[in-house]
This record gives sequence, C-alpha cells and structure tokens, in this order.
Amino acid sequence: MDHKVSVIWCGEGVYNAMSLVDNSSVKPFIRLFKDVGIDLFVDKNDLGQRNIKDEEVISEVKAIERTEMLDLICKADFVITF
Repeated sequence: MDHKVSVIWCGEGVYNAMSLVDNSSVKPFIRLFKDVGIDLFVDKNDLGQRNIKDEEVISEVKAIERTEMLDLICKADFVITF
C-alpha cells in the first residue's frame, strides 16, 4: 500500500519554514521532500499568532488554514510527531 506523506509545521515549528531565519536543520531535506513528492505545509493560524506573513515562508511550503491541517491529520493512516 502506498501512503501520501506530508510535513506540517505548527506551533513553534513554523519558524523552520521561514526564509529569513536559520533553518539549516531542515533546509537540506526540503528539496529532497519536494523531489519525492512530499508536500510541505505550515499552519496559517500559528504564523498569524507570531506575526509571520505568508510571504516570509519559503516557497516550497504552503500555508494552510487550521481546518485544512486538522483534516489532513484526521484522514491520515499514520501521524508521527516530533
């Protein structure tokens, strides 16, 4: 069985998706994720709480509404948090 993999940054994790901060811990993987079809998302609500604008997020990451994020999680066969 094939599974669709997505990465969602939320809470304090949204800082890893910003283009102007040191995101060196995840940057090497971002191109790999896109190359193998892993979608990258960030919680738009958590961005707003931290006064981060959508355009401050790296281009490979899509800002989504909280309801979209919860829908992805609820429909997932597996959820791994870290």
